[in-house]
Amino acid sequence: MNQHFDQSQPKRIRDMIEMVHALSNAQTPDEVLAVFSKRRVEDTFDRSGYISLSTRNLSKGHFRITRFLTADDWNQIQSMPPWKESSDLPIHNTGFFADLVSNEQPVVYTNLDIINDPVFADILAPYKSLIAVPLYEHGKINNWAIEISQAPSVYDEDSLEDMLLKANLVGGTVRHVITTRKLQRANHEIEMEVKRIADIQRALLPASLPDLPDIKFAVSYETFDHAGGDMYFFHSLADGRLAIMIGDVAGHGPAAAVVMAMVETLVSAYPQETITAGEMLSFLNDQLCSKHIQNTFVTAFYAIYDPIQKTLRFSRAGHPPPLLRSIGQPVEYCILNQEIEEGQISIQSLHPPQSFPPKDNIIVQQLDHAGGLPLGLFPHKIYEEAVIRLHPGQTIAFYTDGITDTRNPDGSFFGVSGIQQALHECSGETECAVSTIMQHVRDFESGARPTDDQTLVVMRLGPDDAD
Repeated sequence: MNQHFDQSQPKRIRDMIEMVHALSNAQTPDEVLAVFSKRRVEDTFDRSGYISLSTRNLSKGHFRITRFLTADDWNQIQSMPPWKESSDLPIHNTGFFADLVSNEQPVVYTNLDIINDPVFADILAPYKSLIAVPLYEHGKINNWAIEISQAPSVYDEDSLEDMLLKANLVGGTVRHVITTRKLQRANHEIEMEVKRIADIQRALLPASLPDLPDIKFAVSYETFDHAGGDMYFFHSLADGRLAIMIGDVAGHGPAAAVVMAMVETLVSAYPQETITAGEMLSFLNDQLCSKHIQNTFVTAFYAIYDPIQKTLRFSRAGHPPPLLRSIGQPVEYCILNQEIEEGQISIQSLHPPQSFPPKDNIIVQQLDHAGGLPLGLFPHKIYEEAVIRLHPGQTIAFYTDGITDTRNPDGSFFGVSGIQQALHECSGETECAVSTIMQHVRDFESGARPTDDQTLVVMRLGPDDAD
């Protein structure tokens, strides 16, 4: 696209606007220099050359030649660019330019006569005028822009002012372009590493869902970024029981993914023959506290399903309570403590879960008893347990707060009620429950990007036609 400039502006202003516009589109240092050289060719007499010197990290009077364009080179940029291994270029400290950089002042020379220079030999002999300006970086001179002309007396005080401003503008643009390119490369490398972390994280998640005759599972797992802090695990215990865990590391991204991997490793390493839900959370809490990971904690819900007794024994560590979908009467469960043995599960319970208003004989309850603080905050904590006996046709939705904390464009939260409504509308089968809940979430977001990881695990006790 061609850029048109207001012709009513003075030519000097039009030229500066055009140059600034062109510089803003430059993607490489050579493109920046091409803009500058084009302007200098148009602004000065023919048969001009250009020299750039670097004094970066050098003693006074010392310099490197980072670019030398003869009068024939203006339109074909041949360079030893300072952004590429300039430290390998030779250092000079004698001759005309050693005196020039020592002075540290912008200068104009007319009727120039440089013969037998120890650095340039007789290459500069044809040039009769010179203008040199320092390029400042953080208040320090690190480079010089020097223009030479074969015509005598072509530069004056106005030329000096013009070049001082334009050369420093170009120098700043070059630094910006170089920094941008470095950041782009660094960001690309970081992105590739984060993707690698995400691949490792997903490899730690269950490769398949549990295959038991009386229960089915379905899962939705979506991270806010490539890698996240949500987790869910299934572990088959030696006695036939199934351990189920869902958790959420504070925050998201690579750091949360690393903690998530640590938790998975700890869960897998714990002796599981005699495990209880509360013991597992106490173990994880003490282990995380011992690592002293600052500003990090983990919420978790850990449960053990017994396919013989049809019981779910569970404990919570600051995690949102799962929702139990039932047909008919509300379900009660008991809190396990030192006076209640696991074999006494059938005793009358006085701890009914919180229930939502029933709809079409469908009752949704929160498994909100038992548990304690999130993991990794305070050591030596005991996590209370509860147990519930499940019945055919019941569905349990385990989730992380990335779902309930979803906001709509008005700032309202999806909340637990959003999951509850979806459980009322679905058939209760695992795939239907997951798809209905997540569709409700997407409709609620109205196209907005999620702000946290979102994990949903749905468990259902068969048979499928229990409704």
